[in-house]
Amino acid sequence: MTYKMEDVEDVQMNSKADKTCEETDPVPIMCLEGDGTNNQDKTCVRGSEEGATVPIKCHQTKFVQYIGLAGDLNYGCGDCPAGSEATCQECYGTTDESCNTEIEVTSPDYKCYDYEFKDKKFQMKKAMVTCKRLKDTAPKCNMPGKNSDSTNYENSGCEDALKNKTQP
Repeated sequence: MTYKMEDVEDVQMNSKADKTCEETDPVPIMCLEGDGTNNQDKTCVRGSEEGATVPIKCHQTKFVQYIGLAGDLNYGCGDCPAGSEATCQECYGTTDESCNTEIEVTSPDYKCYDYEFKDKKFQMKKAMVTCKRLKDTAPKCNMPGKNSDSTNYENSGCEDALKNKTQP
């Protein structure tokens, strides 16, 4: 497959070290780039380091429902950095729009009670936990059910009860 790089904005190509595209390269994709304060869609290009390839994926910080962002907000081209599986998620990019869309955390936080297993039973903690959610997500709290014990109930009070090993 061949394509003209003059059709791709903001890309300067002269030599392999200067990110020259080759016939075997994939068509450049669009990814959202930024730290959450000034994000912009950009065309992804080959990195300048030896052996770099044209990215086919975009990455962004994970949002864990009811918990919040898994790390500092970051959007960009390419795979997630090595060792960041718990905090980063990837998607396959396209040529016309970014797959790593902005995380909309616009719903207000809410609070739930948390429980701990103490003296062979669950007890409600005095302090409530703050729960985070994405836009248009209903608030959900949970509590241990009658068949729950320390081996099958591991939630923080916010998470969806369906994620428990034992239903309440």
